[in-house]
Amino acid sequence: MGNLWFEAQLCREDYAIAIQDGSDLFQVLRVRRSATSDVYINFLARPELMSHTSYHQSGQLHHKTLRRRMFPTRYRQRPDAGFQGAETVFLTSLLAGEGQAINRPCQASEFDDIMVIPESLLVGAEFGHQFAVELVELGSQSFFSASNDSTVLQQKWFQQHKPAVVCTLYSVQGADKI
Repeated sequence: MGNLWFEAQLCREDYAIAIQDGSDLFQVLRVRRSATSDVYINFLARPELMSHTSYHQSGQLHHKTLRRRMFPTRYRQRPDAGFQGAETVFLTSLLAGEGQAINRPCQASEFDDIMVIPESLLVGAEFGHQFAVELVELGSQSFFSASNDSTVLQQKWFQQHKPAVVCTLYSVQGADKI
């Protein structure tokens, strides 16, 4: 997915979120942090839409599709040395079969690190399991680890720089009864 403005910046961190289905590894999301600490989550299901979420050095958080903001811009704390606690940047559902549906092979050599989610952890229910990307101060808990309303199924901390980028696959208590 080509975000020319971002690719022109020095990419400091580049992570893949991938689903392992047998011997196949499919990339479903890309998480990048720029040299200026901006964090981008790129959706890969429909690259032509250029859908992404970005959390900027200024604390600005927005979601865009076709270069248009989809929700009002929000401001959170800045992702710098003064960052405290945890900020949720992005939430979505992941369903069984999603890796094959996106069908984008994941090349490990292209990334600093990968969160590999086994297909067996995913469910085919209407909303699947939930997936979150947070920024978390080292020594703090992610929101979903501390919540009594969710069960963490898998979590990956990317701690190359502060604050850490934390990716969590979780289930919501009682969601199977909705």
